Amino acid sequence: MEPNDRFKPHALKWTPLHVKRFWNFTSSNPAHQTLYFSRMAGDALIRFVQSNRVRLTGRILDFGCGLGFLLEKLVARGIGCEGADSSETSLQEARRRLGGSPLLRGLIHVSSLPVPLPDDCFDIVFMLELVEHVLEEDLDAIAREMHRITRPGGAIVISTPNRENLQADESLCPECGCVFHRWQHVRSWSADGLTAWMTAAGFNQKVCRAVHLPESGVAGRLGALATKVFRWKPPHLVYIGRKQSG
Repeated sequence: MEPNDRFKPHALKWTPLHVKRFWNFTSSNPAHQTLYFSRMAGDALIRFVQSNRVRLTGRILDFGCGLGFLLEKLVARGIGCEGADSSETSLQEARRRLGGSPLLRGLIHVSSLPVPLPDDCFDIVFMLELVEHVLEEDLDAIAREMHRITRPGGAIVISTPNRENLQADESLCPECGCVFHRWQHVRSWSADGLTAWMTAAGFNQKVCRAVHLPESGVAGRLGALATKVFRWKPPHLVYIGRKQSG
């Protein structure tokens, strides 16, 4: 035992400052870049969206774009797009990697809500692997903002881990005793919960189901095969909704 032991594990109370520090560090660590969802599974997500008859045309926003991996995949398909993120470090990297493309039509720093965008301005809004990170005090506000900036009849596409066991990815700081999710997840979503949240914000559900979005490379293909053979729980939840008209 430690002498005069004052070390007590305790749950970290995430604040906007904590979140900013976390993602500025994560986005600046090259070793973490291969783990971003949109880099690993962005191609499969785009195919899934298109297979559900959502045309990737008009003004498109990746809200929570991170380092810009989804933007990169859209640009590679000749699709114009914009990104928004709260991490200035992430946006700098996205700008460095994609800033020369005329199809990248803007990167927006979101320091607070409401976001600096006009009403009804986007045809499609992506929020990939974001909603599990949103702090409780911002949850309703961010749903309202997505509704505000999406044009009537426009689509929103959300992905998040499917019924994630948050405790399975908890880590402990051995210095201060803080217990936290290693990817800053603060909630787990089900299809019913995600649909109800979006319905309350004014979106009509088109699709909301658990899927396996194969990651690129051999490991991703093996994971998809194992999920099918062993009937593992699909790891991804994808919601597609339309903003109600009128």
